[in-house]
Order: sequence, then structure tokens, then C-alpha cells
Amino acid sequence: MTAPTTAAPAPADDEEPDVHRSAGGGDPFDRDVLPTPPRATSLLLRSLLAPMRARVVGTTLLLLLQQAAVQAGPLLVAYAIDRAVPAFREDRHGPLIAVGVAYLLCSVASGGLQYAFIRASARINQDVLLDLRGRIFRHAQALSVDFHERYTSGRLIS
Repeated sequence: MTAPTTAAPAPADDEEPDVHRSAGGGDPFDRDVLPTPPRATSLLLRSLLAPMRARVVGTTLLLLLQQAAVQAGPLLVAYAIDRAVPAFREDRHGPLIAVGVAYLLCSVASGGLQYAFIRASARINQDVLLDLRGRIFRHAQALSVDFHERYTSGRLIS
């Protein structure tokens, strides 16, 4: 027979083993618990996008126009079924040709607008990242040497 095993109680799901938590006091940097103001993320994003507000509005308009061109396709098909095909059966080819040309133009416009949107949004994204990297670098350079000695590079990166 084997003796019953006794084990220490398992840590809760949100706790990591071997992590020492101090109760309320101490340096927040030592505990890796830094205070964050409410809505900090949205305020940061707003401040990063503020210098390029016109480009954000232009990119939004590109997206809306592209979606309008995409949504025009089913409307053109409905018009073709309801009006152009009956006209074609009466030997009037104009409406069906017009619908076909309009559908082709909407497809080309949708592709072009999507390309322009992707390029514009990628450019905004890269500019925001560059600004954010610059802010982080300036902030890290402004910190004291004591901070950098206490706070290891691995903790700083994560």
C-alpha cells in the first residue's frame, strides 16, 4: 500500500506560483502594478491620431465609398433582373449593356478604392507607431539611472 500524498493547495487561476505579493505598501515598480488612469488607452490613441485627423477622415471616406461601390453590385443585379432582362427580351439591349458596364465600373472602383484605403490606413498606422516609439524612447531617456538599475531590461520590455 502506498501512503496518501499531501500536496500544498494549488494556486488560484489568476495567481502565479512563487510570486511574492506585498500587501498594499512598497514601490509599485517592484510589484509590477502600475496605476493606470481611466480611459488611458483611448486618450493615448486620440492624442496619437490628432495630428493626422484630416488623413483619418479621408481614409474613412475612402472606406465608405469603397463599401458603397461594393453594395451597388447587388442593386444593379436586381435592376437587371427586374428591368433589363425584360427589355432585352423585347430586343432593347441598351438597359442590359448599361447595367453590365455599371457593374464593371463598380467592381473596378471598389478594387481601386480598397487599394487606396489599405495604403492610406497602413501609412497612418506606421506614422502612429513611429510617434509612439519616439514617445517611449524619450520617456525612457528621461527616467533616472536609479530606475534603470532597479528595473531590469526584461521587465521593462514586457
